[in-house]
Amino acid sequence: MKTWRLDTFKSLIGEAVMAKELDGDGQCELQVSEVNESTSLGEGWESFSVILTCDRLLSQGSVDISHTEHGDTTVFLNPKSNTEHEAVFNYRV
Repeated sequence: MKTWRLDTFKSLIGEAVMAKELDGDGQCELQVSEVNESTSLGEGWESFSVILTCDRLLSQGSVDISHTEHGDTTVFLNPKSNTEHEAVFNYRV
């Protein structure tokens, strides 16, 4: 399993990834709808958030996501609404 970085998520805007809850039985197809870069951590950091949409609400927590081209990774999702979820990433570069 590899870490998906900013460039990976940007390349997926408008595409779907499959998501499966680690601590539950929920799963759905998530659409990558937004990638928002942040400069709040300053130079030397890659900081961004990803908005993913689904036709159902997944629980807050870790999910495995997969894509045919990019493989699998695990992310922590926070529900924003009944259809939107957000994942936040901070990496030292």
